[in-house]
Amino acid sequence: MRSHSVKCAALFGSDLCVRAMPRMATLAGLARIDCSDSGLNAWLEDDRGDRAVHRAVLDAGLQCYPLSDYTIATPRPDAIILGYAGVPADRMKPYVLRLAEAIART
Repeated sequence: MRSHSVKCAALFGSDLCVRAMPRMATLAGLARIDCSDSGLNAWLEDDRGDRAVHRAVLDAGLQCYPLSDYTIATPRPDAIILGYAGVPADRMKPYVLRLAEAIART
């Protein structure tokens, strides 16, 4: 997880992702978190569809985007794209918990 955190920090130019990673452990078994140049991606596990997860996340009062909305020709694994600008790492825990609960409901 350390190299992943370093990658996130390099991409975002700060240590926000590094500080947020312990809070992301709540998603273990539900999604694999990856920081990329397209944003923070949650690659869904257990054949969860990204559109169903998207609806559940919206119902939980959070915002995300299903990766399938951005796929044209090549099928990709299901994922949701998340943003967390303006949310300090020390305040992310309740949002990550709501995200985990929403994914688990699908």
